[in-house]
Amino acid sequence: MSFTRVLEMKKCERWQGCQIRTAIKVKRERIELKSGKNSIEESYYVSNEVGNYEELAEAIRKHWQVETNNHIRDVSFKEDKMRSKKKLQQTMTGLRTIATTILQKTNCQNKKEQLEDFADNFDNLIITLKTFNFYKKALVPK
Repeated sequence: MSFTRVLEMKKCERWQGCQIRTAIKVKRERIELKSGKNSIEESYYVSNEVGNYEELAEAIRKHWQVETNNHIRDVSFKEDKMRSKKKLQQTMTGLRTIATTILQKTNCQNKKEQLEDFADNFDNLIITLKTFNFYKKALVPK
């Protein structure tokens, strides 16, 4: 990750009044588990913060966690294709959030495979929920 102060840099006229102070370049390298294929991606961010680099880096990492969750929801749960009434949609969104959290906590490599395992082996799902104390918290009234 590299940070560049840009407040004092010369900018196009339309950007003169903006308060962008830092440009951030993130270079990510990833290896696909199945194929072993290596890829490199560069992303760019801007911020009105300056010098707060650890906090900016943390914000970018948290952003990518959200993107990862969205990818799981879109690919594994096909959330973008679902259409339903508002009340049902809210319930389903909550359930998908719970499922995504469970998948993250299991540290499984293949989310879709893990979902299929839970669907085929309900007892395994209950055991997993109990290890996170989810089952107890969700069913026992306060």
